Amino acid sequence: CIWRNRLRVSLVHNTNQQLRFTLLDKRKWVVQEWTSEKLDCPPEYILPSVIEREYPLVPQYARSTMVRTSLPLLALNEVFIGESVSARVSKYELGVDGVNLLRRKSSGMIVVTGTGSTSWYLQGTALSPHTVAEVLKVAKAVYVERDGERAEYRRHHGSTQSLSVINRLVEQTNPQNDHLENSVVREITERYNARLPFDPEDRRMAYVIFEPMSDGTDMEPSRGYASNLQVRSLMLDSHLVFDGARAFSFPYGSVAEFSIDPSDALCCIRLRNHS
Repeated sequence: CIWRNRLRVSLVHNTNQQLRFTLLDKRKWVVQEWTSEKLDCPPEYILPSVIEREYPLVPQYARSTMVRTSLPLLALNEVFIGESVSARVSKYELGVDGVNLLRRKSSGMIVVTGTGSTSWYLQGTALSPHTVAEVLKVAKAVYVERDGERAEYRRHHGSTQSLSVINRLVEQTNPQNDHLENSVVREITERYNARLPFDPEDRRMAYVIFEPMSDGTDMEPSRGYASNLQVRSLMLDSHLVFDGARAFSFPYGSVAEFSIDPSDALCCIRLRNHS
């Protein structure tokens, strides 16, 4: 069988904040109508010292008033994080494997499993042949303009092989016209996109930040992999959407922790091909 890992989400929030549950897809079956007063897992009090050690995104002034709720759902594909109204900018802080990144502004983000990496994640990160061709055109322009840098490269390394490879690739993409249907562009596009999906049994999760807002100097990645992911909400009306069907409120200042536990995996039968 195939073991498909699922996302487990814990929410560290203020003790006075009530969590709301919304069923977005009425076709989906649920065990019960969860409400803010009736969740499978009640809030758990955690010591400020534990919060400081395990949840570095929580500010010092808020540690004494925080509790932890393990959300009673597991996501097979992905969890979307963002404002309830898509026209509003989503603001949050991101921590990847204990390393705190900068505050981010975007149209939202998703956290995905290997199972979900062939769906929304793939469509949001895959490159088109047009984009690849345009990048190669720019690469050629940069290559042509940097004669001095190429000469310096030769003096230090004795070869310009890596630059020549780029030049040969670009020469084959017909940069003087808009004809993009050629073997080089297709091969680069297919190879890049084929590397995006990952194994459903992989214990890592992937994240993608959609349409990040930056000043052009921000070098932080807009996607990556993690074993532990924490997101602190800086939004007034945001939610966590599980597999596009069920949503939990994500109050301002709360921290959502995403993890994968092997005990949560689904055992899926793989049928043999008798042909």
